[in-house]
Amino acid sequence: MQNVAAPSPGILACATATVLVAGMIVFMRLYTRRYLVGMTGAEDWFILIALLFSAANSAGTIAQSAWALGQPLDTVSDDQIAAYRRAEWITTLFYNLSLAATKISILLLYVRALTYESFRRATLVILVTVVIVTVGIFAVIMTACIPIHKYWDPNVAGYCHPRSLWWAVTGFNTGSDVLILLLPAPLIFGLTLPRTQKLGLLAVFTGGLFNPSHRLALEFGALKELHKRPRPPGKLVMRGAEPGDRLRVCNNSQAALPQVISLAPHKDVARPGDFRE
Repeated sequence: MQNVAAPSPGILACATATVLVAGMIVFMRLYTRRYLVGMTGAEDWFILIALLFSAANSAGTIAQSAWALGQPLDTVSDDQIAAYRRAEWITTLFYNLSLAATKISILLLYVRALTYESFRRATLVILVTVVIVTVGIFAVIMTACIPIHKYWDPNVAGYCHPRSLWWAVTGFNTGSDVLILLLPAPLIFGLTLPRTQKLGLLAVFTGGLFNPSHRLALEFGALKELHKRPRPPGKLVMRGAEPGDRLRVCNNSQAALPQVISLAPHKDVARPGDFRE
């Protein structure tokens, strides 16, 4: 008999708060662009899609915490771990789709706002790569084990993807995050702006680097534990809030651009043409 506990208060608070904050920012962005500016683009709808997947991811994470997430493994039963793994499988799908939609939104924003031809070509190449690899990640998740219920029941005969494949997915997500966030850096340094404004713009775009750095720290910490012991770490690691963090970074970046440009008033301020050839 599976023992369903109350969701972890910490996980519940963190997962809920990040999605609510992200949802507020997405709503303000869509309202402003549609009703005040009178113009919405594909990047706006992709960030809305990312928000929906992020909310589903956080809901799945909360559900996982009612089974085993965040609890010492020696205090949970095999049935609880199986229930956790079932929820984890679908939550992993929502997680990766949320990340992909956020990346696509950022790249579409780059294509629309920055019209340097070489930059646009590089952005489009990365965009196509993200879409293709996301399709591959979707296929990997849907075939995580064959038959799929082996994913949560190790006693079932069948095949599961090796751990190295999941590390490859993590590597792509982290690497593409860093590349996308650093992509505008050469353009920013080439602008005719005071140094303070350049650094402010750079901070807007690179502020999201906390997320991949945080993920790498968690993953490598878990990997060290796996090398020390023949069983998984004593606690299952939470990752549910991260897409909400990304959504806030993505939306705040666009909203913050005018404010950052106005920092440190200077006669040589940026004009729209400064971002174009």
